[in-house]
Amino acid sequence: MNFQGFPNICDASFVFTANFLPLNAIFWSESTCEEKCQCMLDTHTVICQAEGCSADEFCQPVSWYHLCQPIQSASCQVLGGQHYTTFDGQLYHFQGDCTYVLSQVCAPSHNQSLTYYQLEVKVQGSALDAPHIEYLRMIVYGQDIVLMTNSTGHVM
Repeated sequence: MNFQGFPNICDASFVFTANFLPLNAIFWSESTCEEKCQCMLDTHTVICQAEGCSADEFCQPVSWYHLCQPIQSASCQVLGGQHYTTFDGQLYHFQGDCTYVLSQVCAPSHNQSLTYYQLEVKVQGSALDAPHIEYLRMIVYGQDIVLMTNSTGHVM
């Protein structure tokens, strides 16, 4: 296998796309991260196999080659139906009846292997009542799952 005119033999400074990679380096040979390659330390050859990034990784350019990098995780929080902490740690306060989308896959997704989902919360309250969560709803894998407040053990 050749890499843009370079042989598949590597030594102390393997040349890939006119740049140097050290022995035993792991890299993806193209911008789509569909072919994982390694400059083998013991045989001094480049071995490539069809292997893309996992569902919790994305293909990122690093200098002049590409690597699969982990997608950073974060969490959001709903407290009492009116206090919301977002993924970036910001605190917001909302009043009144409303259905809020807490999280969903954005389009176009940077990783096409991510499954579509949507997570929403329905807040109920009036001028006399304190706002409270009526239900939490998740749509995923074509299923609509609703968790009702005060319905312990029941999923609708």
